[in-house]
Amino acid sequence: MEINQLVQASKKGDMQSFIQLLRLKEELIYNIAKAYTQNSHDAEDCISESTIRAYDKLKQLKDPEKFYTWYISILVNTCRKKYKTLNREVEYIPEQHDFATEEIMKSTDNRILVEGILEHLKENEREIIVLRYLRDFSLEEIAEILTIPVGTVKSRISRIIGKIKIKYGRCSHEI
Repeated sequence: MEINQLVQASKKGDMQSFIQLLRLKEELIYNIAKAYTQNSHDAEDCISESTIRAYDKLKQLKDPEKFYTWYISILVNTCRKKYKTLNREVEYIPEQHDFATEEIMKSTDNRILVEGILEHLKENEREIIVLRYLRDFSLEEIAEILTIPVGTVKSRISRIIGKIKIKYGRCSHEI
């Protein structure tokens, strides 16, 4: 079944179609949640809560092609809300960065470099870098997910890359 058909069936109350939609991007969803929460339990909690919210609001989705961008924005907002309600400052502790692409993580040196860079970024900086370079979302998709203008996404990426270059020097390969 095509994504459009699955979304339409889900809108009509077909829970199996909705579950199938989420299973198609299960790894991506988990990896994004874990990148925000830094642990499996909180990631799973956020996914569960986001899934319930998304299913409840599914009829509001106008463009079935944007289902995943729409769902990820709900997930990101849920992860952010979790941190606000817990009112805690989360220190980034690198676990196994299974959310990173294999290309970036091919060598141990690259993995150490990526972990070190992510460790020193603020949460909002880390989220943009993870979405753009480790999850390969387009600038437009990131803007939708974070509900900010595309120009803001571009300027933040530019500022973060500049910050990384100053702190770590020019890398042999661009991020």
